[in-house]
Amino acid sequence: MRSSNETQTRVRSHVAEDEKIPILLRALSLLGPDPHSAEEIAEIFEATDALPELSNQERRELLQQATNLTPIVLYDAAAQTWQLMPAGYDRLDEISTATEIIDDETTIPFDPADIRFEVGQDSIFSILQQIEDSAIIIAPDFQRHFVWDSVRQSQLIESILLRIPLPPIYLSAERDDTLVVMDGLQRLTTLKRFCSDKTLKLKGLRYLKELEGKGFHDLHPPQRQILLHRTKLTLYTVTSSTPKEVRFEIFSRVNRGGLTLTAQEIRNALYQGKATTMLKELAESEDFLRVTGRSINARRMDDRECVLRFLAFTLERYDRFGNTNDPKAPRNLDSLLNRTMEILNQHSDSRNQSLDHLFKESLRKAELLFGELAFRKIDRDAFDRRHLSETGQYQWAGGKRNPISKALFEIWTVLLIPYSQEQVSMQRNAIIEGFLALLNDESFLKAISLATGGRDAIMYRFSKLELLLNEALS
Repeated sequence: MRSSNETQTRVRSHVAEDEKIPILLRALSLLGPDPHSAEEIAEIFEATDALPELSNQERRELLQQATNLTPIVLYDAAAQTWQLMPAGYDRLDEISTATEIIDDETTIPFDPADIRFEVGQDSIFSILQQIEDSAIIIAPDFQRHFVWDSVRQSQLIESILLRIPLPPIYLSAERDDTLVVMDGLQRLTTLKRFCSDKTLKLKGLRYLKELEGKGFHDLHPPQRQILLHRTKLTLYTVTSSTPKEVRFEIFSRVNRGGLTLTAQEIRNALYQGKATTMLKELAESEDFLRVTGRSINARRMDDRECVLRFLAFTLERYDRFGNTNDPKAPRNLDSLLNRTMEILNQHSDSRNQSLDHLFKESLRKAELLFGELAFRKIDRDAFDRRHLSETGQYQWAGGKRNPISKALFEIWTVLLIPYSQEQVSMQRNAIIEGFLALLNDESFLKAISLATGGRDAIMYRFSKLELLLNEALS
């Protein structure tokens, strides 16, 4: 076993200070919302090769170093358990991919007459029965990433027993008569866990201390009556006749509290079908995971949005985007991505299989070009100078990498489609040199970082990289 000083030196040399928190959060996020032991987290580190050179004891020390972060991470020293708090999940989302400000220059007004709401109330018992019968859908992709911890769940149950009114639940009515939960997922999942699954034990209660550690069956009959039958939840249902684009806008607006759904999560609920299945499969494919280094966070569907952007600009030429002279051209990025989901749902299986093939081929070409640096902002210091001088080939020097950029993922995967792997391999150095020059162009950097959803940014980054590839490969 190494001495303490040796351990600290090794930790510092292997993991930069600013990488400790991301590594910690990724490890904890893989384990879900409930507390876990340091040993279990150490095993996760080992399984993901996050810190391959460190012993379990050293991993625990690293965890202890990195967790003066309340409320991001909670460590119970007595129980030796760790817990990632909601703020930690938010922090993890921030580091998943490079910061990108999407400021669509064009908004799409809609006619208020298109909005159709139905308002009603129902008992928790009835709602849970509808969930059990699959009449109300708690989308499994959301449920898997349920982030409320046991204390927050318990306090929701306590609030109901204290007769404190809850915010309304928002639902989307689908054409098959099912209802998809768009806002209220955390509350409904908590109720399901406590009342139906009976897996939640109450903890951290502020007023009903006598219920600490109790489950549903431990409640007195009057308390179960309050919970299941006497409490009514208000339900706002957007009817199936409301256009999908309008529903997307509604749910983007109402989903501002609790666990805010990302635009891609909303799309995933509104456009269920071939599109959602295809995005999931491609985001979980070995090619995608390998080329991205498994570094794109799947918890909030960043990975699926990357796939969707490839598909969107493969099906729709970038220079049509936002074209005011073309009434059928998509007006902003959300509009384009939503439309692509609809198109994919209508495609034949063979058409989507062709897109699947194009996507994986593009990933391999990007990997051939950049290896571990694919889809990231780079500079010359990222490459091993000695290897370059000896072999004439660019190779990653190791060390810290920038996060993956969604905008770079989008343009590289789309614009590499016309070229063969042989062409890319032969002109690899020329392409990398050209890209390094592009990254010194302030306008290009802005186009992949700021207002990335606007027409000007999209036109600029696509046209610049397209020109580079044409000159290098034609």
